[in-house]
Formats: sequence, C-alpha cells, structure tokens
Amino acid sequence: MSPVRFRLFSLALVLGLVQIACSGGSPAASNEQPNTVTVTESADLPRSRGIANLAVPFEGVVQIWAGYYDQAGEFQIGWTGSGTIITPDGLILTNAHVVLPDRYFAVDELIVALTVNQDQEPQPAFFAEVLQADEALDLAVIRVTHDYDGVAVDYNALDLPYVSLGDADSLNLGDELTILGYPGIGGETVTLTRGAVSGFTSEQPYGARAFIKTNATIAGGNSGGLAVDTEGYLVGVPTQLGYGGDDQFVDCRVLVDTNRDGLVDEMDNCVPTGGFINALRPVTLALPLIQAAQRGEFNISGGSAQPVSSSGGSSFVDDFSDANSGWDVYSYESGSAYYFGGEFYLEDVEGSPYYVSLLHQTHANVEISADLRIVENEGDENEFSLSCRYVDSDNGYEFRIFADGWVGISKWLGGEYISLSDPAPAVDPLEGRSARITAVCDGERLTLLVDGELVAEASDDSFSTGNIGIAAYAAVGERFVVAVDNFSATSLSASQAGDWEQIYFDDFSSTSTGWNESNDQEFARYYLNGRYYMEVMPTESYSLSVQSGSIEDVVLNVEVNIEQPSHQGDVGLLCRYIDADNYYALEVSEDGYYSIWKMVDGEFNELVKWTTSSLIPTDSEPFALNASCEGAQLSLGINGELLATTTDTDLTSGRVGLFAGTLDNGGLVVSFDNFEVLAP
Repeated sequence: MSPVRFRLFSLALVLGLVQIACSGGSPAASNEQPNTVTVTESADLPRSRGIANLAVPFEGVVQIWAGYYDQAGEFQIGWTGSGTIITPDGLILTNAHVVLPDRYFAVDELIVALTVNQDQEPQPAFFAEVLQADEALDLAVIRVTHDYDGVAVDYNALDLPYVSLGDADSLNLGDELTILGYPGIGGETVTLTRGAVSGFTSEQPYGARAFIKTNATIAGGNSGGLAVDTEGYLVGVPTQLGYGGDDQFVDCRVLVDTNRDGLVDEMDNCVPTGGFINALRPVTLALPLIQAAQRGEFNISGGSAQPVSSSGGSSFVDDFSDANSGWDVYSYESGSAYYFGGEFYLEDVEGSPYYVSLLHQTHANVEISADLRIVENEGDENEFSLSCRYVDSDNGYEFRIFADGWVGISKWLGGEYISLSDPAPAVDPLEGRSARITAVCDGERLTLLVDGELVAEASDDSFSTGNIGIAAYAAVGERFVVAVDNFSATSLSASQAGDWEQIYFDDFSSTSTGWNESNDQEFARYYLNGRYYMEVMPTESYSLSVQSGSIEDVVLNVEVNIEQPSHQGDVGLLCRYIDADNYYALEVSEDGYYSIWKMVDGEFNELVKWTTSSLIPTDSEPFALNASCEGAQLSLGINGELLATTTDTDLTSGRVGLFAGTLDNGGLVVSFDNFEVLAP
C-alpha cells in the first residue's frame, strides 16, 4: 500500500517525503539517526462507548421540531419527527423530509429535544442546522449549533449519549429489531415497537438492500428515528419511502385549512405527505452523508453549497439568491441571521455575543470576500468581521472593520481574545456606502483589504485549518444590522502558503534507524521484513517509541497494519513529546473510534472524546494514519481524510513517535511502514 500523506490544507493532501528534524522547529535536515526513547506503561485511557451496549438505547433518540416564523415574528412548529444522536459532539441522523422545507412551510429553525427519561416528554435543548441531506434517500445529518438559550455549543465539551452504527448488511430474515421514536400517537413520550426483518426491497442505484422490510408497525412521527439490532446498534432509519399497505403513511401533517375557519391548527384534518410504514433505510446508505458531515461539509440534494478542497484554486461564490446555500440561519431576541431579498442579514441588538454565521467549509489557506452594506447602525464602534480557520467559538481568526472605518485583526485562543493588529483608522466611515471586504489566510500571513486596499496585516501560526464565516457585533445597548452580498471563498494552494519540507523518512528497510528493539513476554518492538512491529500483550496497557530532536510544527504520516487484532486496540502518532508525563497523542482504534488527548504533568486529559467514524476500517484492513500539530491546532486523519481537529496551547515543541495500546482485550500486534515527517 502506498502511503497516504496529508497536510491539513482543509481535507487536501500535499504529497512529500521526509528526513529528520531537530531543534526548535528548524527545518534543517540531518542524516544523523537520533536515539530512541521507548516508554511502556499501563494506563487508564477512558473511552466513551455511548449507549450502544444497551438493547434499548432510548437516550440516543431525539425529537426534532421543524419550525418557522410567522408574520408576527412568532415561532411556530410546522411538524415534528425523530432522530438519532450518532456522535457525542452532536451529529444526528434523521430523514430529509423531517428537516427540509416543503411546499407549504419554510423551515427557519430546527430544535432538538432530548430524551431525558423514558417516561417524560422530550426536553428542548439545542438548535440545529442541516449539514447533509439526500431527498432521494430521504436521509439527512444535522448538527447542533446552539443551546436553547442561544449560546454557541462547545463541540469538544459536548458528551451527548449516542448510538453506535451497526452493520445492516449482516441482517438476515427473522432477525429481531427494536424501533424507537416519537410517533405522536399514544402520548408524548418516546415509544418502542418491536418486530423482525421480514424482507428486503431492491432499488436502483442502491442495490438489493435499498430498504429493510419489517413486520413492526411504525407510526408517523417515527420518521427519522432508529431501528437497532439485539445489541443496540443502529441498523436502520424509518422513512417515508418504501413498502407498505393502503393508507399507511409515515407522516400526516396539519398543513391546510381544511375546515375553513381561517386557521391551520389541530382542528384541521392532516394531510398525508407520502410513503408507507414498515420500511427502513439501512444505515449503510447513510454512511457517505455521515462521513461528509464529520468533515464539516455541507450539501443538500446536490444544492449550491458544495464542499471545497483547499488544495488549490477551487472557489465558492454565493449571491444569496438561494436560501439553501449553507449559511447558519437563526433568530433570537438579541440577534439573528437570515436570507432576505438576495442578501444575507446579520443583526445584533444587545451586543452581548458576536452573532456569527458559518458556511461549514473547511479551509486552511483561503481568500474570502464579501460586499458589506450597513442597514441600521447606532454606534461608531459597531463592527463586522470575516472569519477564517474558525475551530469553535473560542478559537479562530477574525478580520474586523468598524462602522467608523477603523480596522483590526484578532484571534480567539482558548476563549481568550488577543489582538494581532491593533484597531486603527484606515478607511472612510461605512455609513451610506457599500464596501468590498477581503480577508486572506495564507500560511502564517493574515491580511485585510477594503476595496482592494491593504489596511491591516499580521502574522500568526495558532491555527492551520477551520471554518469560514461572517459576524456582526454591536456595543451594549446599540443596534447593528448589516447586509452581505456576493460572498466568495477561493482556496489557496499549498505552494502559495509556503512549502513544507521532508525532514525524516523511514521505510524500516534498515534495522539501524534507531527505533527501540526489545522483547519480553508482555511487550515487544522489533524490525521484520521492512516493517517496524509493536506487540502489547496485557490489557489496558500501551507502548510508545519516540525519536529525539525537538520540533514545533509537524505533520506525521505512517502506514499501519493490524497483524494480530485485539478488537479494541489503539494505534496512534505522538507529537511534542517532552517526557512520559508531557505529550500529545492522536489515535484511532480497531473498532472504529478516534481520539486526541494529552498528558501534561502526568495528568491525562481528553481533547477530543472517543468518537466513532465509519472512515476507520474495523476489519484489520491496512490504513494510513495522519496527524498534524501546527501552532495551537491538533488534527487527526485517516487515509488522508480529516477525522477531528482541536486546539491546545500547553505544549509547543517536542519529539515525535509511534503508539500502540490495548483496552479490555490484550494481544495486539501492529506493524508500521513509511513513517514520515513534514515541517515548515
């Protein structure tokens, strides 16, 4: 298998080979082979398994409220459906028709209500957005964005109960199924139905298992809910399409004034929206949507907002004529974001938080531009900003322009505001005119332009990749409304950002490259047939081996083969290793999980909690493991696909290395090949 390397310019790969690094991040190459330090310890590395081990994982089921704002500005619920939390950081699998608008109603808001107890009504907890939706499959993946008070969620801190994905292809006739959801009949609490697999339905282009037929009776509001196997793993999604009998509809919504009293309410007859009960979409068909959502990509049935690779030259342009182009839309008493009249509006009324709308495209090096028009303004210090490398509400860059013409560049790092270019007067006040605002994130270089004129610049390396967005902020007690048009985002190639050099490469063809060779009954490390092996026989133990030579920013790639599975073994890459008590670890597991964590002064801390991903092979198939430690940003990938990114500032430099460990089962044997290191 040829190595799959990555340099996290978004999800793009920059191919290159390596030689070894030394001293404080300097790219100077050296042919000298460094010494190796090997540490073998027993450790408690907790992994959240969600609730997949429960045969009835009701806590992972949510009710979804699809609502709109009427002419009086009051929020109205158009309909409800069900969904399943599939990651602890808030990805939810459901039906497309539950979360997308229809001919009668727009969907201005999605509200997620959690199942807190099996005998209580669901409790509204989050607002959510649609990341992926396929109307032909009637499947969608949404993501929570704000809590019910309107505060942006911290995805790293979320630890929602979730249901692990199962293997729908292994189902057979007669296998037992449990269906959970909120059908809207027989009370307002979560409802269970049991049945068995009664057959399969073929459909092009989805193959022989386009639907799973079941003899369980699935009521309307269960659309988007879950069907689990006997071990509690998600295998199917009740959907409005499929097979059934006469008049057995998945959804029946009150959409029309059937009694002609001038109101659309519970007194009207419901209107069937199509499809039949007793059919499930196998979760296998949802995997591409889930994978794209985990990468932060946005797409609705081939809609206008397409994923952007920042490997060079690709562009996204939005004139806001399509209200489904991908921006966050919301409305609170203190601020809102919405499409109107071919523009995108941001309002900040109270001036407490920044009101940010994200596009959910991952970029590293990017140029973003937008036409800005002030609609309403009550203060010179009110400001508009463009954002790049937005990791979360506490981490990212912002390019600021004030109503009075002052400008500045700043960042949020771990929740701390840091000015990179102090605000200074640069252009004429924005009142009564429009301006073209451009921000460029190119390697460490950050620049802000207004109408093509450079007005601010700074240098910073805290973040290497992230989202892009726009924001508005008003001083306390003042109102600020801006309209944005003709937004564009153009990816910059790796060469524009500056090349990363190969500083180390080892194909393990030589046994004198410095990796530790030791052998006992519990742990072993050795060269064999052009590969480097690690054996971890005990349970809940791990072994790591690091190279000497300190380096700051680094990209690591290595090929991994599971020679002897333990079925819960972990394999990882290490960066900024100082000693056994201080380092970062980025790893994946045999059973399809990933995590990023650190040891600081001997204390273990999860930066990205254990999360499942279908990108990780679970059948001992070889794979390439990728990691990036750049500035404050830590990123993990597999086969060149991004799994997770987070930030941390505790460790700034150190050694690199390899890692293998076990959890409940011992006996793990892994081999590595083509280990390589890139540095700026």
